[in-house]
Amino acid sequence: MDVASIQDIVVGQRTAVFERLRDERVDHLCFSVVALDRTLDLQCLPGHMGCYRHQWVAALQALIGSSHPKPNVASEDVLRVPEHPKSPSSPSSIPQSVVNEASFRQQAQEEEEKQRIQKRERNLQAIQQGGLFVKHGRHGQPHLRRVWLSEDGATLHWSEPGGRPKGIGHLPIREITGITDGIQTHLLKSKRRKLVEKERLLFSIVGSSRTLDLECETEEMRDMWVVRFRQLGDIQS
Repeated sequence: MDVASIQDIVVGQRTAVFERLRDERVDHLCFSVVALDRTLDLQCLPGHMGCYRHQWVAALQALIGSSHPKPNVASEDVLRVPEHPKSPSSPSSIPQSVVNEASFRQQAQEEEEKQRIQKRERNLQAIQQGGLFVKHGRHGQPHLRRVWLSEDGATLHWSEPGGRPKGIGHLPIREITGITDGIQTHLLKSKRRKLVEKERLLFSIVGSSRTLDLECETEEMRDMWVVRFRQLGDIQS
């Protein structure tokens, strides 16, 4: 996986892959690396190694932050382990691993809010750039459509590839109630026989008055877009 292609680090079981294998008992050990064309879904070992999930998340977040430089971000904002000079009164018997873990934990807490803002910014940029999908509708054959988010982040648009800027359809973000993967909406269920072999490529953006049912080229791309749309306003499945 190319570091330059990494878009996000997601804590917990949030990707479509984890959703299919969800186990609440190990949610605190799981995280995912979300790239342009796939996700890398990982679970730390319980016990000793499980304590270090936050270290991996913080370190990877810093890594992709350096690969995706942001304007007006001061150099001191880059993730680093704060210095902890040894006090003369500090017991020399304290294991270095304990000191390191405390340092990482403190730094992770300080970085959490900044990471959340940066995550949303990257997510918005990716969806605003848009992508090509096969759109399934109530009538006629499926069509190739470009789907993108408006600059103000308020509306999803879709159009023919290279079509007019305002698109041929739209769905306000405020009306979106969920993101589902596979064949779950009424429209897709009505076409199950034709679509059953493509189930792993499908996902739906569910609105209060309609659904936007889309098909990706690969399962990895489907999982990536599901993560992006779910993080858009913290929309859940």
